[in-house]
Formats: sequence, C-alpha cells, structure tokens
Amino acid sequence: MVYTSCLLAQQKIVFKHRNGSKVTKRYDRATTPFARATARANIGGADRKAMQEVMVAIRPGELYLQIQDLTTQLERMALSKAPAPVKPRVKRLMREFAEISLTPASPEDALRC
Repeated sequence: MVYTSCLLAQQKIVFKHRNGSKVTKRYDRATTPFARATARANIGGADRKAMQEVMVAIRPGELYLQIQDLTTQLERMALSKAPAPVKPRVKRLMREFAEISLTPASPEDALRC
C-alpha cells in the first residue's frame, strides 16, 4: 500500500473542458506524491525534514526488491503445486424417489391418497 500510494509516479488532471459530448483533459507531468508534498510552498522546514526522514526510513529501492522477491516466490509456489485431481461423477438415486411409484397400482390405492 505504501509503495503504490506514496512511491509510484501519478498524473493529475490540470485542465478539463467539455464541448458537447467531447471532453478534453490535460495532465501535468507524472510525479510521486512525496515529490508533490515536498514541492508545496506552505510546508515548513521542520515538516519537510520529517518527511525526508520518513522517506529515508522507507527505502524505496529496497522495498521494491522485497516486493519483487516475494512476487517471484509466490509465482513459483503457485506453479509448482499440482492441480487438484478431477473426481469422477457418481450417479446417485434418491431412495425415496426410487421406491415410490408414480402411478397407483390399483384404483383402491388411488382413493387412499
């Protein structure tokens, strides 16, 4: 979650104009949310330094390599597992329906129902 939402570059819409059904959109240059936050003018020096310390603690390159290693391990595990065996279908008759006759044997049996 941290990797995708904080470290990957994203484009933001700068301009959006509708002319009937046609919509024209203009995007800015893709930058990371961290770079956008540090580029803001209203962030103080102490806050900017704290954000830099957090980024150094995250270690984006190392985090990327860990994600790649775990993804490779997961892929190997998924491919090495044998697929589940296919079980043959078994035809089962319900005993109640097999024993009951749909037509009465005699007219007296029909009257009893």
